[in-house]
Amino acid sequence: MTISNSIFGHSSDIGDWLCEYWRPEHCVPTNWKAPKTEGIEGVWLVGPNGELYTDDDPWEERIKALFMGQIPISNNPVRAQQTTIARINHYASIFKDPDRGVLLNQDPLYYDIEAKDLSGGNGRGGAGIKLKFPGYMMARVKYATQEAKIRHAMKSQPRNDRSTFATIMSKEDVKTGVIALIEVTGHYKMDDVMAECDDAGKDLVDVDLTWVKREVKKELEKDGTIPCTDNYQEFNNDLYKPFLNQNPDDPWVKNIFNDDALVQYINLADKTLANYYRPLIRKVALALAEDRPLHLLVNFPIPTGKSKVSLEGLRDAFFSKDIKQYEDEHIKVFMKQYVNMDLRTMFPWNRPDAENMCLAQDRVAESDKVVVRLRNRKYN
Repeated sequence: MTISNSIFGHSSDIGDWLCEYWRPEHCVPTNWKAPKTEGIEGVWLVGPNGELYTDDDPWEERIKALFMGQIPISNNPVRAQQTTIARINHYASIFKDPDRGVLLNQDPLYYDIEAKDLSGGNGRGGAGIKLKFPGYMMARVKYATQEAKIRHAMKSQPRNDRSTFATIMSKEDVKTGVIALIEVTGHYKMDDVMAECDDAGKDLVDVDLTWVKREVKKELEKDGTIPCTDNYQEFNNDLYKPFLNQNPDDPWVKNIFNDDALVQYINLADKTLANYYRPLIRKVALALAEDRPLHLLVNFPIPTGKSKVSLEGLRDAFFSKDIKQYEDEHIKVFMKQYVNMDLRTMFPWNRPDAENMCLAQDRVAESDKVVVRLRNRKYN
């Protein structure tokens, strides 16, 4: 029995494609789902004579992109490396199971005709290689750009499908895919990155999606090789230390932060000052006992289009409003008995030798700095 070379790769003899787990019915294109471009611009399905199809074409046309071909060894750019082996073993066990096997009416593997590589389906493809399949049903695809290829790979991953054949993207996969997309784009705005996380991770539970956003942000900012086009940056608790140590010779970083000085980091982009009351009390007690200054280091929420307060305004209000309120509360409860003195001088961040700083969050005006001095009223 023979079949067309134009549809079935290098061999027209169907016997060349068969093995214990891959039977004649697997070689029939109409037994598979018609491939899709997922509506991604710059993605085309390719027919046997170079015809180009998109999702606007009927399935009878798109099915012409299918062909039997040898499985290339591939690394899916939108799947985490640590999940690949697990998926290969998962699919191999299914393919070998006589009660399940290689299911029909499933998606083909997507084959990039220019790169001669898979852009999706490396778990199934890897299982096929492991079980010595002569080939697999694939769809020829052409991509205008690497970004189009990554977006198509992400969109064509199974969503909300926990069948025995398809495994949905894990949180690690979503992170890997978003990072790959940013890498090929070559630059990013953090709001756009978060939107990509929301789109790629819409099937994740909330806690996993939050993990993805945190890890993507951390990796991008720690790595620092991909330019961020935002005017401002903010730092979570994982990022501010590596950022400071980008410039270890900065006098404040060298002589205070990386020395044995007392420093309290306050992240107002994540929590309010009230969340730091207990850490501040402990550091104040230590500073008073040892007669040392307490240096405050602050990260502020970045201004947004809806914000009425600038970054500079937030910095100016930190001591004049936020810290003043903290001081007032403690003076009222603990220090009323002290008279004829400026009770605020009892707080170790108000000592003349205290050097209170904020992180350099303005990428434009403060690009050569890691910290910026905070104005503390008349004290320092």
